[in-house]
Amino acid sequence: ALRDAPRVLHLDRRIAAPNVVRLPMPAAALDAARAAFDGAIRPHLERNLIEDLEAQPVPCSQLRSAYGNFFVMRGGSSTDESKRHSSDLAWISVDDMPTWEAFRKIF
Repeated sequence: ALRDAPRVLHLDRRIAAPNVVRLPMPAAALDAARAAFDGAIRPHLERNLIEDLEAQPVPCSQLRSAYGNFFVMRGGSSTDESKRHSSDLAWISVDDMPTWEAFRKIF
């Protein structure tokens, strides 16, 4: 059973973070991912995406761009109002197979 499996704790000693695994990443892949982020996500952030999410009952949105389609959801909790502001993070993911394939080619 899973509960009987040995517990393994990854620790990235450089940033002292548990459960972080660092992998080598080609500079070209990082450049391509940054270009996609700058083209697809940054314009929305500059137009107050996070603040706009706060005004919605469920803090999420779909983003459409020339770089693909993305889903963004504000961190915290969408189901427990008392935890809604417990994080300042947002989750951004690809929102369809063509966008997933584009990112798969990068990495």
